[in-house]
Amino acid sequence: MSDREFWVGAARRVALRRNLASWSDAFLSAALSLTVIAAVLILAWRLLRLDTRVLWFGWGGALLLAAIVCAAMVGRRPFTVEESLARLDDVQRLHNRLTSAFLGVGPWPGRRSGVTDALRWNWSRLATPIAIGALLLGAVSLVELPKIEAGSAPTDEPIAWTQLGSWVKKLDQAKLLDQPALDKIKEQLDDLRSQPRQDWYSQNSLEAGDALQQQTGQSLRDLEQDLEKSADLMTQAQNAAQMPDSQLQSLSDQLRAAAQGMASGNLPLNKELAGQLRSFDPSSLKNLTQAQLNQLQQRLSNGAKICSQCVGPNVGPNQGNQPGQYPSGHPGGGGPAQLGLNNQAENLHTKRLQGASNDDLSRALPAEVIAITKGKHQVNNGPAGSVAGGAISSAGEGGDAVWRDSLTPDERQVLQKYFK
Repeated sequence: MSDREFWVGAARRVALRRNLASWSDAFLSAALSLTVIAAVLILAWRLLRLDTRVLWFGWGGALLLAAIVCAAMVGRRPFTVEESLARLDDVQRLHNRLTSAFLGVGPWPGRRSGVTDALRWNWSRLATPIAIGALLLGAVSLVELPKIEAGSAPTDEPIAWTQLGSWVKKLDQAKLLDQPALDKIKEQLDDLRSQPRQDWYSQNSLEAGDALQQQTGQSLRDLEQDLEKSADLMTQAQNAAQMPDSQLQSLSDQLRAAAQGMASGNLPLNKELAGQLRSFDPSSLKNLTQAQLNQLQQRLSNGAKICSQCVGPNVGPNQGNQPGQYPSGHPGGGGPAQLGLNNQAENLHTKRLQGASNDDLSRALPAEVIAITKGKHQVNNGPAGSVAGGAISSAGEGGDAVWRDSLTPDERQVLQKYFK
């Protein structure tokens, strides 16, 4: 190795250390700022119970970008080899021999051992930003967040969910509805219940539960009406032998229409029962036995009762008690009265007018009408007499009363001193 190669190699190592120190100074300051921002965001996301992996990847990408930017800034004005030779001339006391030799003036000095630029790394300055960043990230990622106490989470589910769950249980036991439709309601209810307990009473959760409960309740009311209508038609079908063909045809059409509605609703009827209703025609009505009609009618009535137990009784126009009748068949009670409406409106005597009078005038209130009389005005249609134009027909009267009444007691006392 020649003297030139030795000193140029030493100058390059000095330049590399200087440039690396400049880059470290700029990068560690930027990295500490980015780490503080990342720590705050990670802590906020952990408090919100969100996934923080995207923040970690973002923090790593930001550090890489900062390293590239800092390297570009240092590369714009690097510490060159010539500057390193000038630094070695100063430290090694060579009196600019290295700089002159690099420019081609004079020989290169001889090689020496332990050639450095007399600068050392400030490890405390380098380690401080790294330690602060590591402590921040470790604190926000390893610290235990306050756990939600078991007592703060609700233990009872919303009333709409409980009510809907009881409906589903009754309908499942009765085997009244189509099983896939009932399973769909069960799945929706299970999705609501699978939420965290602290989210049960959130606005979105309550609105979803109420909407599902109201939709199911309306479907059950519609099904109840169709079942009651079908049961009434089956009651009429018991007299199919005495009905004309036209009436039988109309009865069969009504049964098919009711069965079609119950099979195509939001809560379709059991396929077996709906198929029996749709298969009715006039000839089959005459061929059915009384036991078969009673059995089918009983199934329809039981289905209507199941719906009534879920959503309450369906008030119809002819379901009220008749006057004089009692639920138990005799007066004195014996059971709850049927809920319904009566076709006969009760006379509340709202069109009868009665006068009201009060002879005790001591209890009369201001501006209250004491009495009303009926009479006629006496109008004098004759001439009032000749009066000169612009003249006064009579002297004024009542002035003395107006004068006295218009004065207050204090004013009257003052005037009495001068006018006696």
